[in-house]
Amino acid sequence: MDNILNNIADPSWWFTGLFFVFVSIALASVAKHIPAALKKYFRGVQAKRLRKIKSVRHSYSAVNYEIAKTQSRFILFVMVCGLMLVSFVSGPLNQILEVSKLAAAIISSPIYIMEFVWLKQDLFTQSIINSQRKLRITNKVRL
Repeated sequence: MDNILNNIADPSWWFTGLFFVFVSIALASVAKHIPAALKKYFRGVQAKRLRKIKSVRHSYSAVNYEIAKTQSRFILFVMVCGLMLVSFVSGPLNQILEVSKLAAAIISSPIYIMEFVWLKQDLFTQSIINSQRKLRITNKVRL
């Protein structure tokens, strides 16, 4: 019984007991608003992307320019892969690979970055090409 009375009088016991309750209540109230905020953010990103596609899809020169950007980013990706392969096989990066796999993964991160940039541009170009095939239906129909 003395132990219980000592715990009630001890502020550290109250802190450890109540702090996590208040933190969990705060996290629960914040978590309610996260899905709506994420939905709003992703809708904004998608709307911006669709506006960009709509502004580019009517010009054949702009579509060809986007295709050329995709191809050039692919060539850069292949060049970075080749450079890293040569560096790992014959250069000093070979010793880093033997020492630490994590360090080798971090050093090879330009490959992943260039692949991400290329795939993002490729997806955008495919969306433009698919959007260009659509017919535009207008309300001005005269009989």
